[in-house]
Amino acid sequence: MNSPNKELSSPPQPPIEGNRRPIILTIVCILNIAGAILNLVRGFFVSPSKHGEWYLPLLAISGMVAIVAMVGVWRMRRWGVYTYIGLCFLAQIALIAMLGYFNWTALLLRCAVVAILLVYFRRMR
Repeated sequence: MNSPNKELSSPPQPPIEGNRRPIILTIVCILNIAGAILNLVRGFFVSPSKHGEWYLPLLAISGMVAIVAMVGVWRMRRWGVYTYIGLCFLAQIALIAMLGYFNWTALLLRCAVVAILLVYFRRMR
């Protein structure tokens, strides 16, 4: 006798092998790594920000963590998704704490990326 929950849940997708990473994840990784590199450049080589002395170092650290997360996603590893979600959460809190406002655009973009990552989460190792 099957339980109703088993009938409603989708079967797990097979892990992606070799070079079979979905193109959308490749695009997400490339765009996020490019943005993270720009944040690193801003964090290390731009004069202090009007937002305070901790803004640029925090930007550089978040850029490094984003690169690590996207390398994990590139390699189809679940820890990359976990790292990215944690980064999004902490970055939003830091933005509120440091700048005193909530950035809806940044939140919506991050949520869109997280949604894409979660679509392929079961196919990751």
